[in-house]
Amino acid sequence: MMNHERLFFDERINRVCGRTYRTGILLAVLYTVLYGICRMLTVGFHVLLYLNELFIVLTGCIILLVGFVRGGWARDERTEFEKHTYYLTAGKVFVVMALLGYAVSIPLRMRLTNDYAANDLIRHLLILGCVYFFYAFKRHQISFNYSFIEETSSAYYVRVLLNIARMAGILLIPFGLAAFLDLALHSSFLHFLAILWGYVTSVLGLGADYFLLSALEKCNVGSSAAGMPAENPEAERTSAAPVRKGIFLAFVLLIAAEAVSLLLQVAYWFFLEFPLTTVGRTVAAFSLAMRQWSNVTLVLTALAFGFLLEYNLHSQRVRVGICGILAVQAADLALSVPKTTVVYTLERLWSDPVMIRLYTECLTYLSFAVWLLIVVFTCVLIRGLTLDCGVHRVLWLAVILEVVCQAVGLFWVSQSENVAHALTVGIGGLAVAVLWTRVLSLRRGVDR
Repeated sequence: MMNHERLFFDERINRVCGRTYRTGILLAVLYTVLYGICRMLTVGFHVLLYLNELFIVLTGCIILLVGFVRGGWARDERTEFEKHTYYLTAGKVFVVMALLGYAVSIPLRMRLTNDYAANDLIRHLLILGCVYFFYAFKRHQISFNYSFIEETSSAYYVRVLLNIARMAGILLIPFGLAAFLDLALHSSFLHFLAILWGYVTSVLGLGADYFLLSALEKCNVGSSAAGMPAENPEAERTSAAPVRKGIFLAFVLLIAAEAVSLLLQVAYWFFLEFPLTTVGRTVAAFSLAMRQWSNVTLVLTALAFGFLLEYNLHSQRVRVGICGILAVQAADLALSVPKTTVVYTLERLWSDPVMIRLYTECLTYLSFAVWLLIVVFTCVLIRGLTLDCGVHRVLWLAVILEVVCQAVGLFWVSQSENVAHALTVGIGGLAVAVLWTRVLSLRRGVDR
């Protein structure tokens, strides 16, 4: 790549990444405010219980304010470049400060509430952030590791592991500071272990997501040539292979996550209805806790659809379908906390069972509306794949399977057979995912 081409490429990356980070910080601040309000309605207000939210909101507002003051409405190239570079650095600072707030809040919440400060807010921000960044980067055909993506596999993965190690070292700063302050003030070994566990889970979560994304991106090296005309069929097959491989692997991982979620759901309902032994109750409690992590399938969905979007940007239907599916699922996750808060508020302020039952029924209709919207956007996506991308029309069976399984599942719910419902909908979802993967791996599919 010539120097002027490389400069233009870097400026485009800088501009897109700067805008993406700025919008991401704004969205994180808004969601944190919503999350904090919901917590106050359920557990009351004590400033020490909301250090994590305060760190995120204050840091985000300061970053956005400084960025506006520095950049303003200036439109010259130099100011624009400096503004976007600022947001690239500020985004990393924002993540560190958010985790610092979480680390500091662990011992404080343990003393005030006698329970471990689970990082629910950080987990939600991580999931929603992955969905947003996967879509934003792939929509502009930008690799997260664009600066070294063309290196050999060994050198590439060494760089990836070094980045993870560097991230682990940086995260030692907030968690180490929190542990040092707590040991100096209270000398609590239990609090130290809790902070250590928070550090380990944070590093593993961020590191696993980054490594997975990096591995799949490496599978697609050379995919930019997939849309270029080949001089001969052999060259066309060679250039198209990485595209098929990357998308195929992403959907396989999505199937695996759906399978684990199904097994945990079935285990939960089975042991909940048949708590014959202490082991059964323990497994039920464990399954319930693990099911809280089932939203990881949303991250894998965003990853799979992100790669699919990257190689079908020419299709407006594909873009609308993917954006709609991810937006609906992300909104459903974001509204999970307010929905639970309303239930708790009704139970505490109103002891009227009629109001609670009415609200519960509204939530049922809302869940059905979410599912219906996902089906609609899936139809738009499949229509784009079949008409614009040459995917076989057998993919419409995915929608038929989904509708049939949901109908049977609703019947089982009305009969109060929760295990059968979980099996019906879960296995149906796996069948749909398998069909997606099989069709998208066809030669006639996204390779074209």
